Amino acid sequence: MQNKSEQGIKITIMGKQHHIVCPSGQEHALEKAAAHLNILFEKMKNKSGIRNSEKALLMAALNLSHELLELQQSCDVTEQKLSLINTKLLKNLD
Repeated sequence: MQNKSEQGIKITIMGKQHHIVCPSGQEHALEKAAAHLNILFEKMKNKSGIRNSEKALLMAALNLSHELLELQQSCDVTEQKLSLINTKLLKNLD
């Protein structure tokens, strides 16, 4: 559960409350990110049987990092394809 405070927001991950300061207007995004991480943490802990909370959190973070890297790579490939298409279109317009 997340609660806003004047100096930032309070998020709960691994059953522990943390006070996090973030740029104004980014509170909702941080709350969503914390909730997402907490869900992944719980899934990792339940699915793998990991009893150590810190290890389960580390595994959830590594999975997130892996997903991010895959998405970045996919975006790079898409950007290259679009650039090639753009180049072909410009040549055909000349």
